[in-house]
Amino acid sequence: ALQQKIVTKPLPALFANKVPYFTAEVRKAIKRQYGKEKLNKGGLQVFTTIDTEKQMIARRKVRAGLVSLDMRQGYRGPLGIIPRQYWDEANKKAAKYYGDKPLIPGQVYAGLVMRIDHRNQKVRVQVGKHKGWLPLAGMRWAGTPHSYRSYRRPRLSRIGNRLKPGYWIMVEVLKSWRQIRTGNRYKDRNIPREGLLFRLRQHPKVEGALLSIDPHSGYVEAIVGGYSYKRSQFNRALFACRQPGSSFKPIVYTTAFEVGEQKYKDGKKEIVPLSPGTILLDAPLVYDSGTDPSAARYKPSNYTGRYEGPVTARKALVSSMNIPAIKMMLKVGMDNVRTYARRYGITTTLRKELGMALGQSCVRPWELTQFYAMLARGGLRAQPKMIKMILDRDSHILEDERSYDDPTLSPESRLNRLEHKLFEKEERIISKETAFLITNLLRQVVSGGTGYKVRKLGKPAAGKTGTTNDSFDVWFTGFTPLHTTVVWLGFDKNERPLGSWESGGSTAAPVWLAYMKEATKGLKWGEWKAPPGIVWRRIDPKTGKLANVDTPGARRIPFKRGTEPTQTVERRGRVKAENFYQDQ
Repeated sequence: ALQQKIVTKPLPALFANKVPYFTAEVRKAIKRQYGKEKLNKGGLQVFTTIDTEKQMIARRKVRAGLVSLDMRQGYRGPLGIIPRQYWDEANKKAAKYYGDKPLIPGQVYAGLVMRIDHRNQKVRVQVGKHKGWLPLAGMRWAGTPHSYRSYRRPRLSRIGNRLKPGYWIMVEVLKSWRQIRTGNRYKDRNIPREGLLFRLRQHPKVEGALLSIDPHSGYVEAIVGGYSYKRSQFNRALFACRQPGSSFKPIVYTTAFEVGEQKYKDGKKEIVPLSPGTILLDAPLVYDSGTDPSAARYKPSNYTGRYEGPVTARKALVSSMNIPAIKMMLKVGMDNVRTYARRYGITTTLRKELGMALGQSCVRPWELTQFYAMLARGGLRAQPKMIKMILDRDSHILEDERSYDDPTLSPESRLNRLEHKLFEKEERIISKETAFLITNLLRQVVSGGTGYKVRKLGKPAAGKTGTTNDSFDVWFTGFTPLHTTVVWLGFDKNERPLGSWESGGSTAAPVWLAYMKEATKGLKWGEWKAPPGIVWRRIDPKTGKLANVDTPGARRIPFKRGTEPTQTVERRGRVKAENFYQDQ
């Protein structure tokens, strides 16, 4: 054995390849804590919180969502144009690169356009030694979109000059012609039934991020910082500061329900409670903040462009109305919203302006996740972490942050940690009642509001969509009792809007749903239970008063005990004597 020559090999960069964004952040954290020498030569054993199965799901779903979004942005053109005299050389190099193995369905390859069959609307493409057809049905998405008209989708009706011989393009190998059939016999007749079949593809220019944590243990289970770590090592899930749009509105309403409205009567300050039944006027708002009204005028509007008059705070949040959100912020005070946002975990600069209520100040996905995780915990602070435990080369524990329910713990350790947790006093950010009120409203967003697509999860979930002006950023931030997940999509430098048809509900929510469907497979949970301080009342949505038996559109909604309305709306057809001559 002593005579045997020792052969050393580098360890495979398994985690760097599978979870690159997460691995990079863990390395940074260890370097900060223990130094570069300890990181590289200390023989540390690092146990992290990542769930590799969920991570792979997250990566696939984010990439699929970005590809789908990018295809709706239209085709940007070929990778390059190769003169005819160099075609053979290009194909030989591609053949050497790809080898003699058959092309794999679902994989993307670079190929050369050899000729265009205008009569049958299909393109002959060669990938190395392999030749196949790219029919019109496989490139209908390659039209030119209109950025501001939702009805102008980038649909291609004829190949025309979109592709030309000599174009070096990206194509995806299809399993069957059925993957691109349209259901129209006339359009489908030119799709080849045999041989290699391609679909036109391109690398997405749009970027995205996904962050998913367990709100109770704080374990970061999945983190995707962008489309490709090789293309960009910037971790958008942690560091991208983007406008959250309507995803910020729950912060405003949470602060309002927790703090209330401050009023002064006879020189004394009194607190008027705000609740889901508070009436807000949804009407056009014009605000002049300086001596030159034309330069300082602010005229926000609702996303739909319509106004509904008096509405409850419940209706305003579920329908994501902009004007009521601003008026609710004015009731509670901008300073209170900024102060409480800091308590919720938002560290970015929030500009003191009306647009703050609409998410016009940028926040990071990491920070927004902490706020929604706090709601999932019933108002207790969430403490996200990426490292469970670190051992030195001799297996001595350097740090141990494992949760009491971690499967790596022995039964005795679990019991000890559970006992410690029961007696540990955790930091409460908001009351249980406020957390339940907001969670109940965000539950309605999913069941019948702007996030209705998430209903397909088939399990209780709450969340909020977010769409900025001109759809530069789209979000969906949602949570269950066991998960808190944030999804963001957009261009890095805001070079152009995504399009008026893209929104948090139609673009980001499907990515969130696709991830959560697989990540929660086999798990079950019930609805959120109301704490003892919650009472339910049936109210009139126009006045906020207690509803009568014949009140149209009455809703049964929750209130903190003591904040519920006490007055009852008049029955239909009846008026008080003093209002007899009043116009109705």
